[in-house]
Amino acid sequence: MLDIPLARTGAYVSFATSNDENHPASNVLDGNSSTFWVTTGLLPQSIIISFPNVVNLKKIKITIFKVQNLIIEKSMKPRAKDFDIVTEKSFKNDNHYVQESEIEFGHNFQARHLKFTISEAYDSFVGIQHILAVFG
Repeated sequence: MLDIPLARTGAYVSFATSNDENHPASNVLDGNSSTFWVTTGLLPQSIIISFPNVVNLKKIKITIFKVQNLIIEKSMKPRAKDFDIVTEKSFKNDNHYVQESEIEFGHNFQARHLKFTISEAYDSFVGIQHILAVFG
């Protein structure tokens, strides 16, 4: 199975609660380990990734930093609305800068939009380095 940067699938960032011109939200899509999206302070912070069509996902791999709690939601609607919670994940502060996680969705998981919400953090400025997907 191939881990694919989301930019290669036609995915795009349809919403982000914060934007730093040096570290924009679109960086999470490129798969580049030297780029990232950084939040600009207050929590919660969210980013919505939209696909041109409904996709079948097996899992995602997400690389983040200084995140304590992450909520992932999905929507099947043509527009990014009416989200349902898929999972919530907590991360320990083990003093490592980068946190990595694989989130498996199981069989027949479909989404048109994925929303990632950082609800708690270990610092005021946190971020998402990249999100890779395994489609199926």
